[in-house]
Amino acid sequence: DYFFGSSLRGEARFRLRKLYNISNDQNLPPRDLQAQFTELYLALKRPGGIPATVAIGRQDFDEEREWLFDEYLDAVRLYYYGVKPFMAEFAVIHAVVPMKDKSKTWTDLFGRLHYFIDKDNHLEAYFLRRKDTDKRNREPIWYGARYMGEIAKMITPWIDLAVMKGEDKGEKLDAWAYDYGATIKLDDAGFLRPSFSFSYARSSGDKVRNDGVDNMFRQTGYQDNVDRLGGRTSVHYYGEVLDPEFANIRVTTLGAAVEPIKGGSIEVLYHSLEQDYPDIKVKGIELVQPALRTNGFYTNIGTEWDVYIASPKLYDRIRPVLILGFFSPGDAFEGIVVPDEIDNAFLGKLKLTVDI
Repeated sequence: DYFFGSSLRGEARFRLRKLYNISNDQNLPPRDLQAQFTELYLALKRPGGIPATVAIGRQDFDEEREWLFDEYLDAVRLYYYGVKPFMAEFAVIHAVVPMKDKSKTWTDLFGRLHYFIDKDNHLEAYFLRRKDTDKRNREPIWYGARYMGEIAKMITPWIDLAVMKGEDKGEKLDAWAYDYGATIKLDDAGFLRPSFSFSYARSSGDKVRNDGVDNMFRQTGYQDNVDRLGGRTSVHYYGEVLDPEFANIRVTTLGAAVEPIKGGSIEVLYHSLEQDYPDIKVKGIELVQPALRTNGFYTNIGTEWDVYIASPKLYDRIRPVLILGFFSPGDAFEGIVVPDEIDNAFLGKLKLTVDI
């Protein structure tokens, strides 16, 4: 970080990253070393005395549930906070030096209005309009609304609503999605401090093909679908193993967490996944080889159990998190391989975060 006086600030973050596969059944190759600026921008606060901030360059676009954004993006971004309890945000997003190939032809206009009901509850409305210069000529527009909050210091509910309009390859887009749920924390219910979570999410599928209208909802391409529920670590709330894009899918989630020691937690999540309408694929999954599809006749994708074991910080610097996942496929996968059986999928992951 560098401060050019009281109103102008610059920030740069540089990252080296490499992934090694110790063991995998698909013989996936190790990824190349990545060297990138994840953030490189200037921010001007209160230009001309206006209650606003303007940021130019590569910035972190993030939000609570990572349902829209969790990405470093090149943008010109404006925040206006002159009318309390509202805050407005507007951005023009275009990849000058793309971090991901898929976004190199995208130019997005993004706007969002926050309304802060109180310090614990807020509403927001947003739009994101995309211009894509590749041959597909995809120009979706998302409109959405969200509520997040806290009730009685015990219940943390959320509601996400979205519609998708625009065009894709000459077809009109007309799709919708919603996701609602809550986590109930019983901090006064004994030393384990239990919590319980539930959610139901549904995104529309395309029931009638080739009718000139595409009803399958798709996410922005910037999402991660990660949030913290009852435990001490973040979770993939549509499933850690399958981790699908929220497109043509219904997900029911039940969870419970306890804190057996201070700063640590054990959380168990159960997911039931179905397609909204039968299709030959589940969008976004990297669990299986690209040639392996669903059968297009049945909607039951399967069930998944995930366990997250988060330790307190060790030596005040190291936080280990053990993640275990088990996915059992449903009848949407039947009849597409020989023999007529799909194996269950297991995931084991150890994350170490070290504060230097």
